[in-house]
Amino acid sequence: MREYWLGPDVDGRLRAYQRVNNSLIYMRRDARVLARYIALCERVIAETPPQDIRHYSAGTELLTRMANEAALPLIPGAALLSPPLVAELAAGGSALLRRYAPLLPEPLVCANLCASMVGREMAGTLLDEPAMERAVAALLASRGGAINAFIPR
Repeated sequence: MREYWLGPDVDGRLRAYQRVNNSLIYMRRDARVLARYIALCERVIAETPPQDIRHYSAGTELLTRMANEAALPLIPGAALLSPPLVAELAAGGSALLRRYAPLLPEPLVCANLCASMVGREMAGTLLDEPAMERAVAALLASRGGAINAFIPR
């Protein structure tokens, strides 16, 4: 799926990064791209020192590189929300959402809220379980409108 990650740049300012995310993938068992992806994942893990392997080494980084080399079909309407966006959803704010939504090429129908980031600080944001639950509730109650309302039509 397409990823617009809103995260800190080298100066600590929030910036949008366009990547490909592995949180939602579907392929036929006989797809050549699947065989290539599996082989590349195995290679990345085998050739990377254990202390240098990151949770995105064989996922987002690899898929983004593959997409830059040859077009990959991406799932429309899916997004990845970084901790600052999730925290803002949980708090009922809209400043970051107004900045993020125009990046989206179509309205969201599903989103990964990065539960793996709970308890980890990013860009001055520390997510906890109650904040995740409030963000999910805001998205469900608005049927995605908490973000989609800010996508230019």
